[in-house]
Amino acid sequence: MDGAGDLWIRLTGDSPHKGEWQLRGYKSRLSFEEKIKPVPWQDLVAAYGPLTDLPDGWYRQRNEVLEAVAGATSDMDDILFHAWGAHTLGTDRAHGPLIDDDNADDDIVRHAQNVADRLTQQAAKIRTSLAAAHLVTPAEHTG
Repeated sequence: MDGAGDLWIRLTGDSPHKGEWQLRGYKSRLSFEEKIKPVPWQDLVAAYGPLTDLPDGWYRQRNEVLEAVAGATSDMDDILFHAWGAHTLGTDRAHGPLIDDDNADDDIVRHAQNVADRLTQQAAKIRTSLAAAHLVTPAEHTG
C-alpha cells in the first residue's frame, strides 16, 4: 500500500513484468496508461512511498466479506424472483409470485416474516464478517 492508501499488487506468473507492481487502487491524477503500467519496486518506492504492508489476514477477511455479500445478493435475487415472477425478470422460466392479493392474511404474514427473516440473516452474516475484518477504508488512507 502506498502513502496515499492505494493498493499495489505484485505481478506473478510467466508475465514479462513478473515481480513488478501494478496499481489496484485509485489515483485520480494518473492517466489510464499510468494506472495500468507495471513498475519496478524501486520506481514504486520513489514515486509513491512510504509503502506499508496490508493488515494481517486482509485477503482472507476481504473474501469473507465478499462471500457474505454474494450470499445476500443471491438470497435477495431469489426473493425478488418469487415476488415479481419470472416474466418480469426477463426469463422464460415459468414461475410466479409465491404470494399475492388473493392469499389469506395469515399466509401473507407468514411469507412476509419469512422474507424478513432471510434478509435479517443475510444482513447479520455481512455485519459479522465486516466486524471481524480489517479492510482498508478511505478513512485510513488519509489517517
